[in-house]
Amino acid sequence: DSYGNINIPIIGPIGIAGLSFKDAKTLIVSKLITAYPNASIIVNIAKYSTIQVSLTGNVNAPGIYNVSALSTIKDLLVHAGGVKANGTVRSMTLQRADGAIHGVDLYELLLGQNNKPALFLKTGDVVYISNAHKVISIAGAVNTPAKYELKAGENLGHLIDYAGGIRAGGSHYGL
Repeated sequence: DSYGNINIPIIGPIGIAGLSFKDAKTLIVSKLITAYPNASIIVNIAKYSTIQVSLTGNVNAPGIYNVSALSTIKDLLVHAGGVKANGTVRSMTLQRADGAIHGVDLYELLLGQNNKPALFLKTGDVVYISNAHKVISIAGAVNTPAKYELKAGENLGHLIDYAGGIRAGGSHYGL
């Protein structure tokens, strides 16, 4: 339902909002097995509900979007055609309808450095993409030459890490 519950007769509502499918399935099975001990229980997703969120700032198509209830900021940015060249992907802001504010850094997600649980979007969320402050190009003997955004306090070592490190045969003299 719109509150993130599955309503099952005899059992009642089971809150699954924000859970991964695996965790939701485990919870549902644990509740059902007590009421139906000899049953074989299979849990599948038949359809997704949609939510409405706003995307503002330096994106290619700002606006109000209807997305799947299991969407993240990354999914929303795909719907919007991505971030403009001057937009940040390191300091995005997610403001919840209840006033809570979360900072999101896509590099953490892409580099596997994000140990926080997935931040699923909710109805009424507003995602703001501000200006990027420091965008640096790196080329030469690195594995992935490109433009990268650095946060305050990050240096050449971080830039090389984002670029996938130095290629075999390359030199890091003076670093």
